[in-house]
Amino acid sequence: MKPAKKVVIVGSKFGEVYLNAFIQPQDKWHLIGLFSKGSTRSRELSKAFGIPLFTRFDQLPEKIDLACIVVRSTIVGGEGSQLAQAFLQRGISVVQEHPVHPDEITRLQSLAEKMHCHYIVNSLYPHNKAGRLWIENTQKIYQQIQQRPVWGQIITSRQLIYSALDIYCQAMKLHPNDITVTLEKDNTPLQFLRLSNPTGDLLLCLQKHLSSNDPDQHSLVMHHMILGWPAGYLTLAGSYGPVEWNNALYIHHHQDSKKAMYQSPATMELDEPLFHSFHTPPNSWQDVMECEAPEAINYLLAEIDKCWQLPNDKKPMILQPHYQLALSQLWIKTLQTAGKAIDGTIASFKRMNFTKSSGRRK
Repeated sequence: MKPAKKVVIVGSKFGEVYLNAFIQPQDKWHLIGLFSKGSTRSRELSKAFGIPLFTRFDQLPEKIDLACIVVRSTIVGGEGSQLAQAFLQRGISVVQEHPVHPDEITRLQSLAEKMHCHYIVNSLYPHNKAGRLWIENTQKIYQQIQQRPVWGQIITSRQLIYSALDIYCQAMKLHPNDITVTLEKDNTPLQFLRLSNPTGDLLLCLQKHLSSNDPDQHSLVMHHMILGWPAGYLTLAGSYGPVEWNNALYIHHHQDSKKAMYQSPATMELDEPLFHSFHTPPNSWQDVMECEAPEAINYLLAEIDKCWQLPNDKKPMILQPHYQLALSQLWIKTLQTAGKAIDGTIASFKRMNFTKSSGRRK
């Protein structure tokens, strides 16, 4: 058996989720350290995971196979792309958390090729269980009925549009270059855009507000995605599920005035379930951060390991440089079409509590 590839996590905020991917030992990957500025959080995480904390490049061991850059890229106000460049220059492959500007992707892909290593942008959500099952079942439905969706809708925020576009492209087996974007209606709080491709159109409802003081939060909807056929519709109700298929109501002989439903034997149509559940979401956000999101990272790492020795054109499409660059270009094109975001939040956040009494009379 080949020795496990050595991994360092760069960044300790969302990087904690990447660390959680290594709570259980892996055969193919071995966590060897955390690289950060040395905050209290990073020191505590280093201690909890029993790994070294590196704060300078000269502290790093000589042999590192992969650096996971979990620091914001330049376009969202961070140093992630500079860090990615620094690791690539040392011949260390990089997985960088999305979003990343296409100009930076072009530069970093070229550097990775020059240094004979890998550079991959992780949009995360297509790799979690809910995203994978929505993608997988979209393709199964098409294979079964040989029909593309006749309608579709995505509701998402500016923070999550990058990954939503990736999920859609993968589900429909579309290259991002095949999609055009037009603004249909400039509403608040949601703008309406049309995503067009050779097989049909889809309505994109995009949140207009984005808080510069707290850009990771305040999404009205993270991911809500529906594709519909005459037979029913497939829904990704949230970033981590549920994933459900709802059957359309259609009864043969519906207009036959000679029969009433209660007088007739049960029909196949009436016996059909209303819906089929493919995935139930975790019970809490704690479960997401400790289990579901780390599982998505493990899934991506497993896919990367499978094609570690392959040339770029032999990798799965979503890991090929041209797809990753085109996805970022589609993301930029979508944001440019939508126009400038409104800085701030729509209203103050108030948490719901559904465990309270409903107030119903006894």
